[in-house]
Amino acid sequence: MTVRTIRYYDTTGLLKPSAYSDAGRRLYSAWDYARLQQILTLKLIGLSLEEIRGLLTTDRVEIEALLDRQKQALTQQAQQIAAVIRTLEQAQQALKSSQTWDLEHFVHIIQAVNMHQQTNWFDQFLTDAQQHKLAQHQESAALEDQKRSGEAWKALFADIQANLHRDVHDAEVQTLVDRWQALTGSLAQGDADFEQGLNRAYALVDQVPGLEDAPVAIRQWAQALREAAAFIQRALAARNAG
Repeated sequence: MTVRTIRYYDTTGLLKPSAYSDAGRRLYSAWDYARLQQILTLKLIGLSLEEIRGLLTTDRVEIEALLDRQKQALTQQAQQIAAVIRTLEQAQQALKSSQTWDLEHFVHIIQAVNMHQQTNWFDQFLTDAQQHKLAQHQESAALEDQKRSGEAWKALFADIQANLHRDVHDAEVQTLVDRWQALTGSLAQGDADFEQGLNRAYALVDQVPGLEDAPVAIRQWAQALREAAAFIQRALAARNAG
């Protein structure tokens, strides 16, 4: 514990000192220390300070109910962590066997990490309705369609990489913009705001939580994808300005 944290707990009323010295220093009793241990224990299992404050002021039944919910949440997290580990192991095996890395491997890891964090990374870019629409689209798409879409994205990405040196007004580059819009438009299903959210997500893909701990090859892939997305947005802006 830092002095700054103790002071913060005091100012928020979570842990008030029993008394103050003549010089204004905080004085804590054994009871205060026991309360601090409770706070740290509850924080350790993932409760917010607001939840902890409620726990320290409610009755036994409410405390048991909250702890039970937290136990269930931690159990779910343990299962999700196991899923992430399995996904990473599968990716490692794929790398060892093929010595290549493609979009499918990356997507699987992103999905697994998102599941572990109990949040979809796209949450910050899409509304609940748009997320639901995307999930339905992915579930209903036939395997062959998914494969075809993946190959189209892979080919487009390679072509963008090959043309990053070109002027964004170039006709070849503008063709890449058309292909990009066709693919994002297919996912967005005519929703312009949805498509804009997808583009923002692609432009920040190298900031996916947990990516900093991923293998170098994955981080390089994410950085390259962000560069491609930024290139397409510059080309699109040049088209609209013209």
